[in-house]
Amino acid sequence: MRQYKKDGINGLQPKKGKHCLLEQPKQIDLEQTKIDKSKTQDELLEEIAYLRAEVALLKKRRALRLESEAGAQKRLLKSSQN
Repeated sequence: MRQYKKDGINGLQPKKGKHCLLEQPKQIDLEQTKIDKSKTQDELLEEIAYLRAEVALLKKRRALRLESEAGAQKRLLKSSQN
């Protein structure tokens, strides 16, 4: 409403510049879609199992890193208190 009152109908037009360029809708990779459609059910299940294992590995690595950082922070606090 403010834009309309300030600039009239032209104030409602989308602005040109970087902002408009960044908001382009994501395009589906047609080649990857064709590849996925040609896979058998067993191949897709194998891929899902692989991706699940990869996600589990990444989660475990993150948990270990956070645990290590927390331990280091506790040791730092204990040493500063003494």
